[in-house]
Amino acid sequence: MRPYNPLLGYFGCSKQPKYYLFFFNKLCLLILSARAWYNVIMKGLTITNHQSPTTKCAHRVQRTHAVTIFICFLLLCSVDLPYAQTGLQGMRLPFRASADTTMDRFQTFDLNSPVFGVNQIMEGTLSDSYIVGPGDGFLITVWGKRVDSFQTTVTPEGKLFIPQIAEIPVAGLTLAALQDTLTTEIGKFFFDVRVSATLVRLRRFQVYVLGGVLTPGPYPAHAVKRTQELIGQAGGLLDEASVRNIQIKRHGQVVETADLLRFNRKGDIRFNPYVQDGDMIFVPLKTDSITVQGAVWAPGGYEFRKDDTMTTLIKLAQGFRPEAYQREVELVRFNDDGVTTSTSVLDLSDVTDMAWRMPLRPDDQVFVRAVPRWHETLQVSITGEIRYPGLYAIERKATRLTEIIEKAGGITEEASLLESFIVRADTARIVDTEYERLKEVPIQEMNPEEYAFFKMKAREQRGLMSIDFHRLLQENDPAEDVILKNGDEIVIAIDRETVLVSGAVASPGAIVYNSAFTITDYIERAGGYGWNARKGKTRVIKAKTGDRIKAKNVKQLGPGDTIWVPEKPYRDWWSLFLQGLSTAGQIATIILVVDTVSK
Repeated sequence: MRPYNPLLGYFGCSKQPKYYLFFFNKLCLLILSARAWYNVIMKGLTITNHQSPTTKCAHRVQRTHAVTIFICFLLLCSVDLPYAQTGLQGMRLPFRASADTTMDRFQTFDLNSPVFGVNQIMEGTLSDSYIVGPGDGFLITVWGKRVDSFQTTVTPEGKLFIPQIAEIPVAGLTLAALQDTLTTEIGKFFFDVRVSATLVRLRRFQVYVLGGVLTPGPYPAHAVKRTQELIGQAGGLLDEASVRNIQIKRHGQVVETADLLRFNRKGDIRFNPYVQDGDMIFVPLKTDSITVQGAVWAPGGYEFRKDDTMTTLIKLAQGFRPEAYQREVELVRFNDDGVTTSTSVLDLSDVTDMAWRMPLRPDDQVFVRAVPRWHETLQVSITGEIRYPGLYAIERKATRLTEIIEKAGGITEEASLLESFIVRADTARIVDTEYERLKEVPIQEMNPEEYAFFKMKAREQRGLMSIDFHRLLQENDPAEDVILKNGDEIVIAIDRETVLVSGAVASPGAIVYNSAFTITDYIERAGGYGWNARKGKTRVIKAKTGDRIKAKNVKQLGPGDTIWVPEKPYRDWWSLFLQGLSTAGQIATIILVVDTVSK
């Protein structure tokens, strides 16, 4: 390869030997032009007015010739300079590939086709760190006095063919390094040109995805596909498959380890690497784990990775919650015997502390305590016949029932103090194991004591507090003014002002409450007993407690109470007669047999 000649470059000539003709033409015209102008100038100095017209005419002819020669020189420079600068006019001839490949080393691709179009192939912006390999297609543009471009593909040998120049090894280079290499190599042949290389086709290859995936096997890939995409093509990970220790093997060696959990949790692209030609993705099974509990956003167990630190674990758990007490974080670690443990307390309040970089071990447990009562919100609800129902804030062990009723604007005129109540949330959440057991037992199998207990618990409203609102608000009894707790529900009932009569009466329904009425009065207002009423089984269901009381034991009815008159059970007297007759016959037969045997 000939060295660069600055004299040729001055005349705008290519560095190829075949283009020395341009230099020779320009040099000759320059010498002739200089000689002609020299004659014109020198003779022009000797011409006087006394010389003959013939001499003056000859001088004018020489001057005309000099101007003509100079114009020819300028035309030659302007016409052949662009051609000499690029020298790529004949480069579109196809170059036949070697016999061991079907891919042309140099092709003219249709850039608008759906297969090769730049706007079709590129799935995203490529960084300069993209690694070039066999099969990548490039658009090479040479910028000089004229602009020309051509398309070429990296050969299976890893070379990029530049027509009439050389085959340049490019496999393994990044896009940035490829740009520099092409500029340097083409710059050895052409003066003052700029070269750009644009990736317009991605190479295709196969990658094996094996191990803990649904459908292991080979899958098509290209150089901008990442590990997670190929695992998705293989049907995704199995439940027992590793998420943080996925191996990328190249030439039999593990070159990278993908951590898809960190990639999906934090968006760190480093843990979801690109694949390359000949790669194999192997998904092992989960083995060791580490745990974090307490005041973090995502507590639980996480798969262990050998380079895990305290920082890694806290980031996997999405960081500390605001109430986390970072000055005393407990780390529980198994000793070498694998049985006993040791506990250490770490101060993670300072992110620059060495404790953040502490390496973790398999089965480590981290406990993050919370500051007690951090931003504690205490509130109660009040609903029903109150002027401003809703939620109200309270102070721990300080706010009383009357304060909330006063804040809510007081009760309305339609309120029923006798039926109003409070449900305490923490008491309602208590589970009665005996009642839960009896709910699964058939009634026929319960003994009398169990059945009585079951009926009592079934009628009971969980968390109901015994508060007499009438004594509280009408008589100002301080004993009824209880201190409220977080989650209490205050219900101010509506005054129904009726008594419900239901069951075996002529016209069951609600009857306006009258404090002077007895049970008989209400039943008469309902049309009297029905023909099949069991008068002796009449019961009163109290509105406040839900208790069922025998009618003869009720001294005073109240608003909202229910009078229930049960029906007589249906009896098939003929069937009963037949059953009795059959039983009498059986008894007579037994007596007859016994009497016969005794004789």
